[in-house]
Amino acid sequence: MTRFAILMLVLHLAAAPAAAQDSAFSGPAGPAAISSASSLDALKVFLDCKDHTPCYHDYVRVEIDYVEYVNVREAADVHVLVTSLGTGAGGREFALKFIGQGRFRGVDDEVLYASLPTDTEEGVRQGFVRTLKLGLVRYVLHTAVRDRLSVLHEDAAGGPGQQARSRVPNDDPWDHWVLRARFNAYYESEASASSSNLNGSVSANRVTDAWKFSLSSYRDTRRSEYTFSDGTFYVSTRRGYDVTGQAIRSLGGHWAAGGKAFIAASTYENKDRVLNATGAIEYNVFPYAESTRRQLTLQYLVGITAFDYNEETVLGKLSETVPRHTFRTAFDMKQTWGSLSADLDVSQYLHDTSMNRRTVSAEMDVRLFRGFALNLAGRASSIHDQLYLPVGEASAEEVIARQRQLATSFRRSFRVGVSYTFGSIFSSVVNTRLSNFVGG
Repeated sequence: MTRFAILMLVLHLAAAPAAAQDSAFSGPAGPAAISSASSLDALKVFLDCKDHTPCYHDYVRVEIDYVEYVNVREAADVHVLVTSLGTGAGGREFALKFIGQGRFRGVDDEVLYASLPTDTEEGVRQGFVRTLKLGLVRYVLHTAVRDRLSVLHEDAAGGPGQQARSRVPNDDPWDHWVLRARFNAYYESEASASSSNLNGSVSANRVTDAWKFSLSSYRDTRRSEYTFSDGTFYVSTRRGYDVTGQAIRSLGGHWAAGGKAFIAASTYENKDRVLNATGAIEYNVFPYAESTRRQLTLQYLVGITAFDYNEETVLGKLSETVPRHTFRTAFDMKQTWGSLSADLDVSQYLHDTSMNRRTVSAEMDVRLFRGFALNLAGRASSIHDQLYLPVGEASAEEVIARQRQLATSFRRSFRVGVSYTFGSIFSSVVNTRLSNFVGG
């Protein structure tokens, strides 16, 4: 335990001197009465991240599993409003504003956390979680959890590292379902060209310790118009949609199984309609409880797909139904020195095993020494499964406008980057004056 953590805990205890008696404590707006009955309820927290601020939601839920997280502000005991800005040294300052609601109305606080420019993602999120824990202390002290609260919370079921126990609210009328709807419209024009894009999506998701359910729908329409120097006119239109449903069942600390089905279409890929049903099983070498830090998963999927094509394919088909299986493995690790991830995906059609695809990708972000970081990323695919390609050559206009998928036997990409930070690492001052002044 660091001296800073001890000092912050003492300050929070001092701010709530009557916590041990469950009577009252004071906030900026004056005293807020706490009934002894309400202290038996789990603290409900709404984590609200603004302006693309990373809040590491999955990591937070694993590390701070003794509160209930709610999806709407009105249902929370504490609304944690998180914003961030870049610091002068190149790090990031997080401002965590704790706003008491309901039984904690008027009990507000604010805690700042500044990361250093040499911190890895793992170091930043550890500091973020530590700051969030300290900010929640004064509220958690008025719940039943306080009897098991030290500077680090130990789960009653077995201590750190154990899989989080189920936390099902007793008064959730939505039964864990979360629904979202989105719509976007875009238009751009100039003298000889214009383009527009309309897309929208709806989704419904339910996630518990035992099950994951999701339903989603997406539609996209892109239209581009070109006027060439000879006065000719060309219009490019791409349309696509998909409707997907899936269910995933937890089978202990290392296993999971599930199934999904979807209907989709894409003019770009010559697909008038696609119907698919797939089953999958997964094994995680590490416990799922550790997945925010490390995981090594092995997946096997098998399914069947029915295709209806817009145009006759290179294989002379207008429709066909084919089985396919896939093996996937993925490794991901986040440590104080950096992060590493690697994926391997091998699939083939069972009616013709020569039609297959193999993809390997890897990314590494590592701090080699103080202030110096190296980033490497690469991806390579061997592609022999484009059975949906239409017969005939693509026109020049279709190629330029990316109107249709082209035949290829491979796809590769590679990225390398380095960064070096030196000078003062203690410039945590945030100064946004004329922040958009430099440019051209």
